[in-house]
Amino acid sequence: MADTRAWTKLLRAGLGAGLAVGLVLELSTRAMINATAAPAFVVAVGASAALVFAVPDSPFARPWSVIGGNVISALAGSLVVTLLGTGTLAAMLAVALAIVAMQIGRCLHPPGGAVALSVVIGGPGIHAAGFAYAFATVGFNMALLTLAGLAYNRGADALPGFVRRLRGSKPNIQEHE
Repeated sequence: MADTRAWTKLLRAGLGAGLAVGLVLELSTRAMINATAAPAFVVAVGASAALVFAVPDSPFARPWSVIGGNVISALAGSLVVTLLGTGTLAAMLAVALAIVAMQIGRCLHPPGGAVALSVVIGGPGIHAAGFAYAFATVGFNMALLTLAGLAYNRGADALPGFVRRLRGSKPNIQEHE
């Protein structure tokens, strides 16, 4: 029985992450059509989705970590590009600054390092968007992902209790490993 629950949890996390990434991609693309030359979708959504859906109780998967960590990292990348341009040194400094800023902001989120790096190496569309990219694209993507994760994960937690109330049974303590 425990194996069945473990597999259900694994498959559920994968399904939720896949659905959320699709939702974010579709909504972001539709919302940003012709709004900017910058990409409407941040590929770090995939890494953030892994945390939000596979380990939702992790400090790295909290809403402030997901949204704040990624936005702060994009701002760090934009600042470095503004001051130093692009290149290896800029990439190194953007990731380093993002990590320090996320820790100061109490929103450490490992995919944020990738976001800072992607701002530096992401090309002219992202560079032209400047600091707005952090909010208009990264913030929007991560807010959508966070909302999807909260709805999906909270819905799963509510279902067993709802089913128990319908049946009038008492909760099984072992059910919540």
